[in-house]
Amino acid sequence: MNKKWMLTAGLTLTLVTGFSLGAYADGLVKKISAYQNGNIKIKVDGSSVNLVDGGDRLIPIVYDGHTYVPAKPVAEALGAKIKWNGSTSTIDVLTGANGTDTGTTPNKDNAATAVKGATNTYSSTTKSADLFESFKPTAKDALKLYMDAIKSGDKTKMNAFIEKSDLSVDGYENEAANDVKKAGKNVDGIRLSDQEVIDGLYTGIMDQLNNDRWYKYSQHSQTNGRMYLEYVVKADDYSKLISATFTFVVDSKSNKYHLKSIYFY
Repeated sequence: MNKKWMLTAGLTLTLVTGFSLGAYADGLVKKISAYQNGNIKIKVDGSSVNLVDGGDRLIPIVYDGHTYVPAKPVAEALGAKIKWNGSTSTIDVLTGANGTDTGTTPNKDNAATAVKGATNTYSSTTKSADLFESFKPTAKDALKLYMDAIKSGDKTKMNAFIEKSDLSVDGYENEAANDVKKAGKNVDGIRLSDQEVIDGLYTGIMDQLNNDRWYKYSQHSQTNGRMYLEYVVKADDYSKLISATFTFVVDSKSNKYHLKSIYFY
């Protein structure tokens, strides 16, 4: 083994990645209690490793007599590259010429960085009928993320979309955390179905979305400083309706509509 990969006994590499526990509901993940130790320093050939990823400081943790440090900055200090394959849940450590690979670099925002939130601020004079039409591409993107979560069980990108879209509105609490929880619960409920049913529903709904075929129950409304946009899709061979509802509220400080919550069902 290359001596550069021989680390101090008891030192274990761990990786900061963008996957969520929802993708591992088969018992392979368990909750533990560990301690962060900011006094731990890592050196490679006498040079200190900067345990930072983006703007975040990554602090080693101690668990069951072992010290765990972030793999990414340590591997890079050793001249290697680390790539994350989300589709197979594989961490690739690439050395030498293999280090030129251009795959996805893992970090805590890996899945989120590819997700744009909805445009969430509009003039107070905006009419729901007008916005309902122009907002359809955003609704399509949101529902695709919802369907991806249903198919794979990985809610990371769906959650990122919600968190980047929901705004705090004067007089109302930010609904992002609650919306993430509700969406996750609905995903888990649908995933109780047989995988064959899930795959069929996924294929049917994605076909409808890709062809801009919205179900007849799609609608919009507007009253007393609130605006609702509801987009509904139904696969041809399934009775299950899939929908996303976007709630906008006029903020008293800015006098503009802000996206307050997103509800997937």
